[in-house]
Amino acid sequence: MILANLAGIEIFVTGGIGGVHRGAETTFDVSADLIELGKTPVAVVSAGAKSILDIPKTLEYLET
Repeated sequence: MILANLAGIEIFVTGGIGGVHRGAETTFDVSADLIELGKTPVAVVSAGAKSILDIPKTLEYLET
């Protein structure tokens, strides 16, 4: 996403984004993808979060 932004690319497409990992309430393991989504001015189109993640917590993180 950072490189896309630097290259002037406004839309970035990926198969799946990272998210909140299972057990994150004790490990605080959150993918850098989510942090970068909030910082980089690039629209991201994705098939969804990876299935090994905690999907409800990932959605909650994205909504807040």
